[in-house]
Amino acid sequence: MKWYHHLFSAVQFFQVLLLVFGGVFCLVLPFAPALRVTIANSFLFKDSLFFCLGLVLLSVGLILGAGFYFLQKHQTLQVSMNPPVTIENEVIAAIVQIYLKKRFPDREMKTSAMIDTDGVIELVTEIPAQDVEKHLSEMELEIGELLRRTLNYQKKFIITFALLRN
Repeated sequence: MKWYHHLFSAVQFFQVLLLVFGGVFCLVLPFAPALRVTIANSFLFKDSLFFCLGLVLLSVGLILGAGFYFLQKHQTLQVSMNPPVTIENEVIAAIVQIYLKKRFPDREMKTSAMIDTDGVIELVTEIPAQDVEKHLSEMELEIGELLRRTLNYQKKFIITFALLRN
């Protein structure tokens, strides 16, 4: 898993935590009249506090929004064709998934594809544990040929098999 997926998960965790604490705070607020009076006085008499708080929240929101946008952009592969073509990783995963469905018609397997910054494809697919050794070398060659034939992809690729236990 890449570092920004961990960052995204951590930020999402803190957002959920903030919502839960906000919900608990609002549920407890009717039972604390002195706290309600203090909060009301803050709203009435401390304008600069809320202006500064508003600036901080707006800044954090804009930074997080921009960060999420750039972290969640689609991964694509630029293929040298005439004219050049851009392919999303979901398309690559679907091509390999169709191949696996033809090779193992009675099995349900999932495939995902990731493209790193150098344009190297990494495939992660599930395969039954009993089928690994007898099909591994054939599948590697066939998937390489499939990527070359369908996408004109001639670089190296990485394939990871997650073993399924029955």
